[in-house]
Amino acid sequence: MAQVYSNSYCNIAAAFARDRTYGCFAKRDPTTIKPLNLDLVWGPRPGICLAVPQSYWHKAIFKTPLHQRAWVCQERYLSPRNVYFCDTQLHWECSELCANETFPHGIPFPIPSKFGETGGKPSKSLEPEGHDAYRFGYPPAPELNVFDMWNSIVTRYTRGCLTYPTDKLVAISGLATRLQKLTNSRYLAGLWERHLADQLLWVSYGSESDDNLGVPGTVGDCYIAPIWSWASADGHVSEVCSIRHADYRDILVQLLAAHVDLADGNNPFGQVTGGYLQLRSALAKSKLQLKQSSPSYSVNIHYGGIEICDVAQLDCRREILFTFELTDADSFSYLPVRTSSEEDRTIAHRNRYGIPYIEGLILQSISSKDGLKDKFRRVGWFMMRQSWGAEYFQRACRRQSRKQGLSYADGEEPDAWGPRQVITIV
Repeated sequence: MAQVYSNSYCNIAAAFARDRTYGCFAKRDPTTIKPLNLDLVWGPRPGICLAVPQSYWHKAIFKTPLHQRAWVCQERYLSPRNVYFCDTQLHWECSELCANETFPHGIPFPIPSKFGETGGKPSKSLEPEGHDAYRFGYPPAPELNVFDMWNSIVTRYTRGCLTYPTDKLVAISGLATRLQKLTNSRYLAGLWERHLADQLLWVSYGSESDDNLGVPGTVGDCYIAPIWSWASADGHVSEVCSIRHADYRDILVQLLAAHVDLADGNNPFGQVTGGYLQLRSALAKSKLQLKQSSPSYSVNIHYGGIEICDVAQLDCRREILFTFELTDADSFSYLPVRTSSEEDRTIAHRNRYGIPYIEGLILQSISSKDGLKDKFRRVGWFMMRQSWGAEYFQRACRRQSRKQGLSYADGEEPDAWGPRQVITIV
């Protein structure tokens, strides 16, 4: 199907139709789509102004029944042109223009929305040059544009629903195939080997339904994806490919190995049956305490009775209720993945946003049939915005290193994190 949409001339979509009985045409009042002009007599620029709702394109297109289907995300991006039959008017888009009957020559100016879509600016281009990532004050990094594009695609994709959860990777495989040529990187169950550490920090917002919640990465007896992949999460996810630096300067883990078992050995972009990561990193342990309820539980991370974490969240509600031993300090470990420099925080402050000192994963130790030690699965993520919290966390990492009798490798300089260890995440 990816080839069908990619080689089409124009994709016609009955966007407002809830099922096959609707068709493309709806009863409507054409007067409701006339541009609204306002004569302002106040403010710095009085005169005739055009009133356009905030998140105009997002509400007109992505709130339609059609775009609640996850498969449509791929169809939209791969088709060179789309025409949407909505309940009030026609909308159309290509890689250069977004327009409708109200604004047939193009929506007049970018209208930002909380989901990153813009009004008159192309929102479906698959060319990195046309997708200049907003860098929050950091210097331009063209080589990261394709990864930012993937971040936007997956964030949009996971807002849709699938009839068959096993299609999670299949329904986006056409886009992955297309972008693989641009990333020049191996594809690993929804992630790219380049900048893999950054991509481990995805955030799950859970599902409004409990139907598919169970062991993450599975539905019934069907395997979906390794738990370290965003594809294992049910519902909407974000921050799946948010990268600050192209040179890895802020990354705290070393990737030693990454492996995915493919259902079809000839298709690296389709279904998978297993996978693991092997990392060399610091690791900390401390007690967890539930902080609030659904849909994904937030938790506090304590060190010596002191709460050191600003934000922490577990990925799956039912997993917490029926499997986790929350009072067992030894069942959870904390993996620091990314840090921020003083320069990073200065740039962030200058642009009126904050970045954490430390971001990482909450892991749970699991028994291993193959006899491997230090084997874990992801159960959540955390961030620490305060310097004193980061210092306590580094102290916990050093303490864990001493407890395990670890030492620095030859030529490795001692630092605040302590000696590293090799762990496996499945």
